[in-house]
Amino acid sequence: MARAPGGIERLWQDVHNAVPVAQLGGIVGDPNHSFGYHLARNQLPGSDYSVQLPADRRGPGDAASALDITLPPGHMKLLTSRLVKAAQKNDPRLKAVREFCGTLNGWQTYPWQVHPNSASEGVGSWDDSHLWHIHISFLREFCDNYAALAPVVKVLAGKPLAGPIRTAATNVYPYASSKHVFGPLKDPSKYVHGGATSGEKAHVRYLQARLIQLGYVPHVRSWTPQAKAWADGVWGPETTKAALRFKANNGLAGGGFIGKDAYKLIASKKARHA
Repeated sequence: MARAPGGIERLWQDVHNAVPVAQLGGIVGDPNHSFGYHLARNQLPGSDYSVQLPADRRGPGDAASALDITLPPGHMKLLTSRLVKAAQKNDPRLKAVREFCGTLNGWQTYPWQVHPNSASEGVGSWDDSHLWHIHISFLREFCDNYAALAPVVKVLAGKPLAGPIRTAATNVYPYASSKHVFGPLKDPSKYVHGGATSGEKAHVRYLQARLIQLGYVPHVRSWTPQAKAWADGVWGPETTKAALRFKANNGLAGGGFIGKDAYKLIASKKARHA
């Protein structure tokens, strides 16, 4: 099995400190991963796309070289846009980044090859799990090199090459009034949002992904095909059950829906695991 390199683990701590609502999606791939940077070079055939570049043939052969960052929809779009703008400008702080994928609109994945080794992939070509987590692959020679990786967090935090940090204010909860909740799609109303629009779907999908990560969907594990299918952006009976489990275990009253307080908690590191 691949190991999580110290450089990427340390980078993750920096990301979480700079963006507190960010949650760790993963570094080392589980058995469902069969290719790419979440696996070690020694685990992969020579034909794998992640071992083609000279920089990917260097570095430790036993380490994964990727980071998945789970984020609420507003932050997904904000941080993806920061990465894209930096890549467009050939920002030297992305020197260690091989590729990344997130979303700019909440309903299409947006991949970018910083160091391409093949034809560019189009918008929407990566699977929908990248609508709730940003994937960053690093050139394998840098995976244990914290000094090379560290500048990436400044891009994610919105710091320009020179000058003060300019972080756009992004509220975690999308509604000003606490009357609004995320709940069953079969009970739509002015205040109940269950995935009837693309904007609602983005938030429901994120909440479903977090419920899986925290262990409130017992039969589904993160990173599996079942997780990608379960987090479909539509609030059904199974999502209600998971929400009830989460709220009960975290001391929150109310029914099987997620309101403002529950949303803020599920997006934080204070959320209890099942």
